[in-house]
Amino acid sequence: SNFRADVGAMRARVTRNTILLVGSAPQYPHGVVDPIREIAELAREFKLPMHVDACVGGFILPFIKKLGFPVPDFDFSIPGVTSISADIHKYGYALKGASTILYKNDELRRYQFFSMTTWCGGLFVSPSMLGTRSGGSIASAWASLISLGEEGFLERTKTIMETSLYLQKEINSIPELEVLGKPDGSIISFRSKDLNIHAICDQMEEKYGWHTERQQLPDSVHMTLMPSHYHVKEKFIEDLKESITIVRNNPRLEAQGNAAMYG
Repeated sequence: SNFRADVGAMRARVTRNTILLVGSAPQYPHGVVDPIREIAELAREFKLPMHVDACVGGFILPFIKKLGFPVPDFDFSIPGVTSISADIHKYGYALKGASTILYKNDELRRYQFFSMTTWCGGLFVSPSMLGTRSGGSIASAWASLISLGEEGFLERTKTIMETSLYLQKEINSIPELEVLGKPDGSIISFRSKDLNIHAICDQMEEKYGWHTERQQLPDSVHMTLMPSHYHVKEKFIEDLKESITIVRNNPRLEAQGNAAMYG
């Protein structure tokens, strides 16, 4: 019901073939952080490694926390967390294809590397699945981190959180809508209680030019917030309300609505 990982269900599915437990910080569809501490305790109980998928949150959750907003623990401060992934091409604001993976210690990290000493071309060592990678995304990641710095990340994060809290409050105040779960940061999803949310999305796009990310199970709207959304948040709510009115006054639209598709 809260869209977070069910630790009890995870326990029931651990077998002798289980090699790893995973939690998200946050998960993508609804922006909520899984109970990382409880999952890590379960991993320790079964003597398993525990990975935190912080691909979305790795470069924003620490700054949200530093700004004083409540953020569940998700990092190496939790006993049992053995690795964390974080994408610089998300809230690190770099070009697509720049990601990081961190390990609790060198002993774990050494399994990341592949080496072959008997190849005719010479000693072959690779730290990843890809033997060859473009240096462009790596350069853009470095440039983004250096140019923004801690002050820049804090400033952008503050703007995003102000936008997130505003939108959550306004969406929940609309009788036909509700925010799913309790988002921990920059991702929000919401659904309609009694209307076809995809039909509402159609009106948002056709009449007002808003492109919305659509989801299923349940049908909902997904929002990955960026600093630029701060300046249009009031207009978004205004157009959302108008779109709801259009759908409610035109029952034939209820049977329409483009399906959800990731990407």
